[in-house]
Amino acid sequence: MNFFEAIYQRSPIQIQNILVSMYGIHLKRQRYGKGFLKSYEKLCSSTKLSNNAIEQLHQKELMKVMLLATKNITAYKKLQNKLTIAPLENIRMFPITTKQEIRENKADYVNYDEDEFSVIFTSGSTGTPMAIEVSKDALKKNYAFFWRFLSQLNITREDKNITFAGRKIISDNQKEPPYWRFNYFMNNALFSSYHISEETIPHYIIGMEKFNPQYIDSYPSAIYQISEYINRKGICTSLCLKAIVTSSETLLPYQRKSIEQAFRCKVYDQYGSAEMCAFASQCEHGTYHIDPEYCYLEVVNEEGEVTDKGEVGDIICTGFINKRMPLIRYSIGDRGSIAESHCKCGRKGQTLTSLEGRKDDFILTPDGRKVGRLDPIYKGLTGIKESQIVQTSIDEIVVYLVRTPLHTSSCDRKLTEELNSRLGHSINVKIKHVTKLEKTSSGKFRAVVSLLESH
Repeated sequence: MNFFEAIYQRSPIQIQNILVSMYGIHLKRQRYGKGFLKSYEKLCSSTKLSNNAIEQLHQKELMKVMLLATKNITAYKKLQNKLTIAPLENIRMFPITTKQEIRENKADYVNYDEDEFSVIFTSGSTGTPMAIEVSKDALKKNYAFFWRFLSQLNITREDKNITFAGRKIISDNQKEPPYWRFNYFMNNALFSSYHISEETIPHYIIGMEKFNPQYIDSYPSAIYQISEYINRKGICTSLCLKAIVTSSETLLPYQRKSIEQAFRCKVYDQYGSAEMCAFASQCEHGTYHIDPEYCYLEVVNEEGEVTDKGEVGDIICTGFINKRMPLIRYSIGDRGSIAESHCKCGRKGQTLTSLEGRKDDFILTPDGRKVGRLDPIYKGLTGIKESQIVQTSIDEIVVYLVRTPLHTSSCDRKLTEELNSRLGHSINVKIKHVTKLEKTSSGKFRAVVSLLESH
């Protein structure tokens, strides 16, 4: 825990609200400052283009990122004189890269000519931490895409909204409501994803109704737990939502059904990544539309060969917006399939016809909470190559770590502290160092595994 986090955790709730709001000012400038509006308006105008024009735009952006990479990025300079005028032929010359390769050889994947940047951390769906360097305008462009998606749902930036996410905003020691904090400058209430239980959900519902948002942005697992309670108890809330937006986890069919029943509105899922190399979002018909100005997606089989349309395989991403560290043919760790759009909504371009991965188990705490999406515990940590969390009993979890030479004992202590802060101290955390992690019989890796007989 750093100095500012320590101050926050020790502050009264009203002071915490002020601190969250002050941080909200920073986020607002970072996301919606100079350049955001221009990018947003340009994206909105491109929705009127013909299918042919969209495809030309898509290939133009693909060519631009390949030219940038072969000129300025060490890992790709050897391909500079091999590029032709055909973007789709060129992309096949680039090797598929993995998180491990980029993490171990990061300097070879950075465009040092782009000298204004920030660093964001991601652990991804495999629980493997990685630092991504992001160009100054990439975050604004990323939110321009997100807001084009939201605007299609009739959501505005002035709308009040609730967020359930991975950020830890409330101490584990807090046993009474409110289980949320306010970002006044962004009309946002941040609700804790880590305190949801049979006993606390009634307080969550009361807090949500009192705030009265126009939309909710949530991990599927968090909002599903509340919806399941609402449906089981026959509760009719006073909420009147435009939409519920989910992301960061696989939205399962039974979750969607429960959420839409409980809150009497549609759920729209968004697929993206902190690496800024993929963006797809659902329309009113439930189709995942890939944003052609954002990325180029491929699907490959086990041999690394591009599959036929509609065939499931590993999703390979090439991002367009991050000039500091553009990831080309990056294996993001998810599986799915791609096809040409024939959606009733009329949007052109490619669609994700299936989307797999991110199906992590919950951790069940002794006090009845189901905690999902634990990958934020890895952010900022070094010395971890891979990790997996296994719940062996109701009061014990084991974290299996594959270490790098940078690993120190402080990393284990920090990891234990982060887990305790989310799960409580009634669960014993064991750290075990291993040389490799086990996969399922189908070859998939699960970042969180529960060995309990039933959740």
